[in-house]
Amino acid sequence: MSYALLSLLALAYPVPRLTAEEQSFLDHECAEACRRVDDWRVAHELQDLPAEAWRYIKEKGFVGMIIPKRYGGLEFSAYAHSQVVTRLSTRCAA
Repeated sequence: MSYALLSLLALAYPVPRLTAEEQSFLDHECAEACRRVDDWRVAHELQDLPAEAWRYIKEKGFVGMIIPKRYGGLEFSAYAHSQVVTRLSTRCAA
């Protein structure tokens, strides 16, 4: 397949966008989760996230990001989920 054809096919799909709720979560809850993790401590001392970080992750719904709201999740898009995971991975590779 030629590059020109691939470029045209890429234009057929809309550019993914975060909703206001997803962007707010990324800007606030995700940023706070990153602040609570010290990568060196996780890797060399604890071999796990600190209990405080796990509590925060559970309280804020990180585990249920793609679960529908009617089941207690956040109902975020796959794109939002990928953005959160990408952001978290910049702080800690664990």
